[in-house]
Amino acid sequence: MSEPSTVTDTGTPPASSSTTATNLAEKSRRCRIEGPIHVLRGHHREILCCCVNSDLGIVVSCSQSSDVLLHSIRRGRLIRRLVGVEAHSVCLSSEGVVMTLNKCQNSLNTYTLNGKPIARAQLPLSGCVSCIEISVDGKSALIGMNSYQENDETSNNNKKISLKKPGAADFNLESEDTGEHNRLDVPSPSICFLDLYTLKV
Repeated sequence: MSEPSTVTDTGTPPASSSTTATNLAEKSRRCRIEGPIHVLRGHHREILCCCVNSDLGIVVSCSQSSDVLLHSIRRGRLIRRLVGVEAHSVCLSSEGVVMTLNKCQNSLNTYTLNGKPIARAQLPLSGCVSCIEISVDGKSALIGMNSYQENDETSNNNKKISLKKPGAADFNLESEDTGEHNRLDVPSPSICFLDLYTLKV
């Protein structure tokens, strides 16, 4: 006597287990990224910081030996090089404002995606910025200020190390665009909210 064939709820016979396993493996292979989508090039030494904004489709990055770079996420190509902009840390707002921290000059700077300076703030010599972040709406920045310790290697290294490249233009403490001297007089340690377009508390 032959065994009755099994049927599913839809009334069709079930697929063989090997066919089902093959289909699942193919779907899994399609979902998994095998290797990098893009390799973003342009820096010659160690990358210090990078920030990705998926809404704008841009990656901003900085290193010890080259300018701040902007790459396209979708194409993987270099969009722009912010020539002469030295940074140890970078952030990118949802509105396309690039904020940089230069530890050697102890300053915060903001730029448009085209590299035009927006604002500059000179930080207190007694403190250092430990972290920077931009709000989701792209209008404010948060910075964490810490005090330098006398035996702090970072403070000593910051005074000795310069990212300055030959021919790079100085960004004077007094901004030519705004015509005003913006020095942040904030205590250390502290957390400060800054307007991203003026870099004022």
